[in-house]
Amino acid sequence: MKRKGKPRIVERGRGDRPAEPTVIFTGDRPPCVEGAGTYLFGDPHDVRDVSAIPDCPGAARGNRGRPAPPPPSARDAAFQAWYWETKLPDPRLATSPPDGAVAGLDLYLSIGGPQELTLDVPALGYVVHLEVSSVYDISWGDPQPDGSALGQAVTVNHPTRGGPYPTGDLRHQYIHRGTATIEVIQKWTARWSANGESGIIADRLATSATRTIPVQEIQAVITG
Repeated sequence: MKRKGKPRIVERGRGDRPAEPTVIFTGDRPPCVEGAGTYLFGDPHDVRDVSAIPDCPGAARGNRGRPAPPPPSARDAAFQAWYWETKLPDPRLATSPPDGAVAGLDLYLSIGGPQELTLDVPALGYVVHLEVSSVYDISWGDPQPDGSALGQAVTVNHPTRGGPYPTGDLRHQYIHRGTATIEVIQKWTARWSANGESGIIADRLATSATRTIPVQEIQAVITG
């Protein structure tokens, strides 16, 4: 798209619409663009995309004459920090008894790893302070409600990490022998503050872990 001749400015606008690009030909160097969009070069059928033409010196790069976007807000930085810059740990699972469940008896589950975190995360020119907390969903790998004190096959929004026998508050009683895969989903939420502003990010992030255990039966044998 090389043009020869004297310096020339070609521009086009219409009413109160934003001006379409100003393509400047200098004759002795490649053209440059001020403005935005697609330019019509003389002939109505000669429509060319000017996105590949470089901006003129002094023009805002990438804006093609549009006003520069506002700088990111503290809230923008908080969401950037939460969704893209924060790495959350997976839970760790342990059972009591440690070698599997016995049908008809309670299995106790302990969840390792932090349940709360405090982080300072750089994002978009801010330092975002995050206070992170979590709750747990547990699928016991058993479609039947159990006969334990809690009586459930799925535990939702559990507020603690459970614990071992006999005081742990995460437990399940399997009815039939076989194998079961326990899945724990740790659901995280965050309270943020940055540059004097603060808020809560309601959208949860999740980490997870699984543990497959055998379920055995103990049969009484009468002798004598």
